[in-house]
Order: sequence, then C-alpha cells, then structure tokens
Amino acid sequence: MRFAPLQGSTAGALLQRYPQLRSADSLIVIETSEGTETLRLRSDGLLRIAEYLGGGFSLFLLFRFIPRSLRDSVYDLVARLRYRIAPRYSSCPVPSPEHRSRFLE
Repeated sequence: MRFAPLQGSTAGALLQRYPQLRSADSLIVIETSEGTETLRLRSDGLLRIAEYLGGGFSLFLLFRFIPRSLRDSVYDLVARLRYRIAPRYSSCPVPSPEHRSRFLE
C-alpha cells in the first residue's frame, strides 16, 4: 500500500486518466490488478483498506451491508470532526526511512 497527496504529481496523473475525480477531496483508493485499475472513494475506500489490513479491522466490513449513501454521510461527518477527535499537527510528520518508499509525490 502506498500513499499520495491529492496535490501531488501522482494524483495529477490519476486526474488525467479520470477527470471525473477532479472534485474529489477525500480518500481515493486505487487498486491495480492485471492492468486494470479499480477506484474506490470515501467509505468504499475505507472498507477496502480494512479488508487489506485484516485482523480486527475486518469487523468494519460489516458496514458493507449499510447503504453507501448512509456510510458516506457518516464518513463526511467524521471527516468534518476529525480534528476534534484526533490532534492536529502543526506540520506534516516526516515518515521514517523504512516507510518513506510508501509515499509517492
């Protein structure tokens, strides 16, 4: 799993291929398999990450049975409240050298 900011060159190339994502300001998960890209946004992306991580995160997969519109509404609410839930950093944390290769530009 790799990570890229929406403002970086990796996301810029993605937006060239998928212009409909230009208005996306949220989580986008891109899965590549046999030359085919699958895009998942917001709560669908979050559920795919939970599936990838496995273990206790697999419990979140029960949310697949909730309609996407409701899941995305909850996702948006948590996104709006995230800095009340978790601390805000004054600057972006720098990843350790062993994790740096997972971050794209």
